[in-house]
Amino acid sequence: EQSIAAQSSACPHCNAPMTRGEIVGHVERCPQRPVTCSAAACMWRGTAAEREAHEQAYVVCSRMLKERDEHWQAKITTLQESIANIHKEHEKRRLEEHCLS
Repeated sequence: EQSIAAQSSACPHCNAPMTRGEIVGHVERCPQRPVTCSAAACMWRGTAAEREAHEQAYVVCSRMLKERDEHWQAKITTLQESIANIHKEHEKRRLEEHCLS
């Protein structure tokens, strides 16, 4: 198994030379790997290196991504507030139980 990982290979996207053991980690973050736009309705396809420029250049994609981020940020804020309220209620009950004992 170690001898296989040490064998020479190359990235299928950028052709960079590396060992077979290095391929998996590299392919997941290779700037030349094929990707799609993060905006769900956009049909753009390109490389990871090109995606950020695409998403910033196209107003529709940029707007959709901003709306998506705002949507999820609102959900995160609501969950954080709920967790804080649960912690407060738990602490209140703990103190009440302590006073009663």
